[in-house]
Amino acid sequence: MVVHHARKDSQASRPGQALRGSSELHGWGDSNLYRRRKGAQLTLSTEHRAAPSRDHIPLQLTETGSGVALRVVEHASVQPDAPPTPTERVRQALAQVREPIPVQQLQKVCGIRTAKICSALAELSTNGEVVHDARGYQRKLPLPVAHPIDPQGNGNGKHSDFVQ
Repeated sequence: MVVHHARKDSQASRPGQALRGSSELHGWGDSNLYRRRKGAQLTLSTEHRAAPSRDHIPLQLTETGSGVALRVVEHASVQPDAPPTPTERVRQALAQVREPIPVQQLQKVCGIRTAKICSALAELSTNGEVVHDARGYQRKLPLPVAHPIDPQGNGNGKHSDFVQ
């Protein structure tokens, strides 16, 4: 058994990817258990090399005689918030900028790999949500609202004196 600690921002990643130090620790175990705290809620996640994993099993610290123990909370109604997808993270980052942003800068802002940034940008471009130019990417701005032409005018901005 190895007891280790995770990064401070570990809520946004898979438990094993949040281990500090060498990634060898994550790959070393055949079965791994990860306990997390979000506010007062404790959860347990599992990763197994040869079996399906389970995430967000709610736990509670209980007293048993003179000791304490963790037990699984039955029928817990607290569900942890799902982390935003790469596409949602890119969408949120683009909502904060007023000018086009290059992919490299967007990658730093979102904190995800360039390949995922590019995939998210392709999806957002296909959906018509972003535009790209030589300076980078930005949200597609809404078209200005056109005002209707005055039906009394003659189309050149002046009213006609001709009456039928």
